Parts: sequence; structure tokens; C-alpha cells
Amino acid sequence: MEKLSGSIYLNSVYTGLMRYVCNLTLGYADLKFKRIGRKFVHTSGLVIIILSLAFVIIAHFSGLNHTLKGEVRLLILLASSMTSQIYVTTGVVGNELFPTPIRNVGYAFLQLWNRLGVIASPFVFYWVTTNLRFL
Repeated sequence: MEKLSGSIYLNSVYTGLMRYVCNLTLGYADLKFKRIGRKFVHTSGLVIIILSLAFVIIAHFSGLNHTLKGEVRLLILLASSMTSQIYVTTGVVGNELFPTPIRNVGYAFLQLWNRLGVIASPFVFYWVTTNLRFL
């Protein structure tokens, strides 16, 4: 968050608003339309994250990141807010994926890797920023 342009407080507000709107929209769509389910929500979250970050990477390498400062900021915040959808649907789908006798073990396995990813990701970003200074 500290690397993004603008106020950290406004960025937090924007992220919260995007999460709120996304959760309400996808929750309503899940109730209203039969073809929209957890798999669609998970896939659409991943697609939005990939497209947002691809645009940010293209803007960075083409030198347009200062010109498109606002768009890059909103796309990064959108990608970070869509990860909440993925965390929610992963927990729900994990319970539906495994049969009843091994559901607790399967859910614990999902949560273990989820927590390890949350713990390890700051170290990966720190390593990338210190070792790849030429970017």
C-alpha cells in the first residue's frame, strides 16, 4: 500500500468500497442467476486479477505508469480487493470438494497453505525489491 500513489487512508477506503460492491454484486448475482455459482465467482476473480495486473505490468514496461497513475492505482486496488473473493470461495468450495470423512483434514490442509502464503508473501516481495533493483 505504501508504494501506491495517493493517501494510504483513501486507498484503504477505496479497497473496502470495492470489496463491498463486489461482494454485494456477486452475492445478488448468485441468488438471481442459476449459472453463476462459486466456480464462476472464483474464476471471474482470477480473471479480473490477471487482467488488472497485466495492464499494470504493460504500463510499467512501456513507461506509461506515470501518465496512467490513477488507472494503475485503481487496477492495483481492484486486484487486491478481488483476492477477498478468492479467499472466501476457497474456504466454501473446500468444504464442498472433500467428502464428509475427510472434510476436516481437507479444510485444515487448505487453511494451512492459505496461512503459509499469507506469511511468506511479504518476504517474497521484499526479496524481489531488494534483489531486482534494475526494475
